[in-house]
Amino acid sequence: MADTSDVVIVGGGIIGSSIAWHLREQGVKSVRIIERDNMFRGTSAAAAGFISIWAVSAPTQQAEEAELERYGLEFYARLHANHDIDFRQNGLLWVAGNEAAWKQMQAMVAHPEEPKTHALDSAQVHDATAGMISAGEILGGVLQPGAGQLAASKVGIALANQLDEKGVVIDTGRSVTGLVQRGGRIVGVDTSTGHVAADKVVVAAGAWSNPLLEPHGVYLPMVPHVASRLIARPMGIPAAMPALFLTGIASDGQAGNVLWVRQHEGGLVFGGMYSIFPRDMFVQSQLPDQFSDIPIDGALEAQRRAEFATRMLPAFARRSGLRVSHGAPLYTPDRRLLAGSVEGIEGLFVATGDNEFGMTHGPGLGRALAEYMTGQSGAPWVRMEQWKIDRFGTRYRNGAQVQIDVERMLLEQNDGFTLT
Repeated sequence: MADTSDVVIVGGGIIGSSIAWHLREQGVKSVRIIERDNMFRGTSAAAAGFISIWAVSAPTQQAEEAELERYGLEFYARLHANHDIDFRQNGLLWVAGNEAAWKQMQAMVAHPEEPKTHALDSAQVHDATAGMISAGEILGGVLQPGAGQLAASKVGIALANQLDEKGVVIDTGRSVTGLVQRGGRIVGVDTSTGHVAADKVVVAAGAWSNPLLEPHGVYLPMVPHVASRLIARPMGIPAAMPALFLTGIASDGQAGNVLWVRQHEGGLVFGGMYSIFPRDMFVQSQLPDQFSDIPIDGALEAQRRAEFATRMLPAFARRSGLRVSHGAPLYTPDRRLLAGSVEGIEGLFVATGDNEFGMTHGPGLGRALAEYMTGQSGAPWVRMEQWKIDRFGTRYRNGAQVQIDVERMLLEQNDGFTLT
């Protein structure tokens, strides 16, 4: 006899987990997550752990994203009250290493989505970081005081525990091999261990979403960019240090002049966007089941930047015992989410296109989609129209086409100091 659920969610990362959590909050009785690996083992496992109002620094993020971001901060604070997820609301400090970076970040000050964002001089940056940043090597900084940081792996454990308490069925080690529809309506999914009947299905499988949707004539315009993070062993970094974006760090003029850094168990976790191999290795090819064998060129680029950034953050000189993890965040041409219902297939929904904001947006997107799916009465908490999966029409048919416009968007917007 086949398994049956009211709702099946394909994917056990932050987005899928959040949707399941909020569906149970909305009163949906039978919710099942089906995950090929273990929970939080895909891109969520390599998340940087920065939780912020990204609308302050990224022009593509608008009022709707800011609502998700505020909710994310509230959600993780509540989660941390009962489960240790290393959540610390120490703020996010943007540090300027050159004039161009200093000039650019002034637009963030007193931003309407986070009015308390304010500039610091170099001495204040030094003090705000407990002396970790060298005042003589920077021009100043801009502090988003409400931002937070967390350990994504601990979030995965905490959410899995809460989902279990809420009665959500979690099938790990089970692959969804296909979506099943009849007469224009979803009726379930086929898996490696049999069929699961369902009235509604949510595809929240991240970089593995399109292979499930394309047989049904649905293509999501998004491309995976390989991202790498490095974790250094404990070296006495204070837990009170804000999360950092070190900008304008290099003197060689190469793209990739930004490094994100935060404290992790007394050490440092750091990384940054890059444009070299292997970033684009899966834009036009199939993704592996896991990211364990990704080439380390991106991690080496982060190491190169850390050498430049040592003048700003001298603790980099003491980094050792490095561990590397990889993920594949998904970029869309406008750097906004892809979420909502699938036209022509009743009961099928999508939630993906994280654009490297997944950990921040995940809880809010889970709430928004759960309310959308259940038809909660009253005014919607946040509208979904701007994230419609068909908003680009038929403009994109493959990853190569999407990649062209993603590259253009990143360069034109310099979104979040992407390539300063």
